[in-house]
Formats: sequence, structure tokens, C-alpha cells
Amino acid sequence: MIIAIISPTFQSRPYCAAELGAAWGVSNKLFPILTPGMKRTNLDGVLPSLLTEFLDDSSALDELHEMVCDVFGSSPGPLSWNEHKNSFLANIGRYMEGVPSPTILSAKDYERALNDAEGARAALRTAQGKIASLEYKIEQLAAAKDRESVAAILVDEDEKKEFEKRRRAAARLIKTLPSHVQESAFLQYVDGAFPGFKKFDDDWNDAMNSARLEGYVSEVSEGEFVLNEDHVDVEEALVATNSLGSFLDGASEDFKKWFRGEYRISPDLTKRKVWQDLMK
Repeated sequence: MIIAIISPTFQSRPYCAAELGAAWGVSNKLFPILTPGMKRTNLDGVLPSLLTEFLDDSSALDELHEMVCDVFGSSPGPLSWNEHKNSFLANIGRYMEGVPSPTILSAKDYERALNDAEGARAALRTAQGKIASLEYKIEQLAAAKDRESVAAILVDEDEKKEFEKRRRAAARLIKTLPSHVQESAFLQYVDGAFPGFKKFDDDWNDAMNSARLEGYVSEVSEGEFVLNEDHVDVEEALVATNSLGSFLDGASEDFKKWFRGEYRISPDLTKRKVWQDLMK
């Protein structure tokens, strides 16, 4: 025999309804009974098809008593039963105070819980990915044969990707400028300005004069020029090269070691070799 006491909390738990359905399928003596205040119209699962009574209904308790006596083949007698039943009914309100009410989430709280769960799953996936990456690096380090190999293994892949993204942007935008303006961009990055004219260098002087007329450069003092940031191509190129330079200046030690092994020089954009190699 199975006695199922159906409370609001029971109704809010899908696995309880599933267990009740399973019990109904295997037992011919299932007695569902509702706690006071429950509504039959709110029942789901197999319950709507069953005859359900209430826990504070005297006749329902009598019916339950008869079923239990029948199963066990004994009876305490009507006087004893009625005494205990009446005591139970007199105190059922107090008993029900100890029955917890179900926690019902609002739509907003439910959505927040779903987002929190998805955030936790995403964090777990990230952590698992990092663990797998570290394990792979450990295997690589065990097989490394020189310092360059070790540096390449230790450098953070995300840092390398960020470097390559900024390098590509700087190289692409610098190439939109005339060749002499590209050289001027390097000189300005190093010294903050560049000579507008060079003695005995007619090619440079002609190029700077053309660049000035076309709005690429401006004269800030006699013989000293700077790039004209009012020109959109110049502005975008300067923003990109400064972004690359800032990244290199703040790069991690592992990245700097990797860069030195890769380019045979430290990551300093004021060095012409670095500039030329990165702006290709």
C-alpha cells in the first residue's frame, strides 16, 4: 500500500509526480490525499484521474484507516481510532505550519537563474580548455630542445593573436600612405617629428613638398615637420601604429622572449628592423 500526501511542494517537484505515476502503475492500493488548502483543479500527472480526498476530512481518514487495517489484518478498535483521529484533526493546523511552502520563481528570477547556470557552464568550459592547454604545454616543454622552442611554447596564444591582429592593422594602414610618408611615420614615432628638408637629398625634399601640398604633413617650426592627423589616412595609420607600439611595450616576458626568437630582436617599434619587419 502506498499513501501519497500531496502538498504544494510535492506538486512543484516533477520527480515527485513521476514517482507517483510509477507507484500508481505497480500498486492496486494507492491512496493519494491532499493537504488542506490544495485545489483539485491544480492537480496534474495521474492525480486528476484518481479520487483524491483531503487530509483534514474525517471521512477520508476513516477510509484510509479501513484500508490500512485491511492490509495489516488488524484494527485498534473504533474508540481508540476515533480518539487518535480527533486529536490529529484538532492539531492539523499546527502540523501544517511545519510543512514548507514551495519556492516559486518569478519569470525574471527564472531567467536570471538560467543565465547564471549558462555562465557557470561557460566558465567551466573555459577552465577545462585552459587545463587542456596547460597539459599540452607540459608535454611540449618535455620535448623542447632549445630556448627558442621553450619560449614559443610558453607564450600565451591569446597574446600572440592580439599581437598579430594589431600588426596586420598597422601594416595595412601604413601601406595606404606614400612611401616617404611611411618613412616619416617611423621617424615621428621615434622622435616626435622629422626634418622637412634634407641637405643634398632632392628626392626627400621633393617628396616632402608634395606630401605637404597633399595634406599628409605639416610644418610645425622651421625645417621640422609632423604628420597631419587631419588627413584621415594619416590619423588611422598613427592610431594603429601607436596601438601596436603600446602592446609591444606592455607585452609579457614570455611574449618578449618568443618575439626575440622569432624576429631576432627585442620588440621595440623604435628600432628600424622591428618597424620594417612588422610593417611588411
